[in-house]
Amino acid sequence: MADTKPLNPTHCIDEALLSADGAKARTWFVIVPASRSYASLFLPATWARCPKISTHDIVRCRAVDGSYDVMLVAAMRASGGVKMEFFAGRPGRLDATL
Repeated sequence: MADTKPLNPTHCIDEALLSADGAKARTWFVIVPASRSYASLFLPATWARCPKISTHDIVRCRAVDGSYDVMLVAAMRASGGVKMEFFAGRPGRLDATL
């Protein structure tokens, strides 16, 4: 059965100034339990207990069993959690004409 409890990364490993107006981006680290699916990392509810995570923060998520190690970026705070995207981004689909 998949784990549905929200993740709560508590270890901030870096903080960088983004702009002259004082906006900051932090880097977080979380070890994801084996009961949590990779796909669930992209559901806002997974990050519902993360009040410290702000837009542009980076979260490194490593599965406890080593099946994945991925960097995500907090795209926006959403009702009920945080919308996450791949840190480096990726196209919506590959154009076969390239």
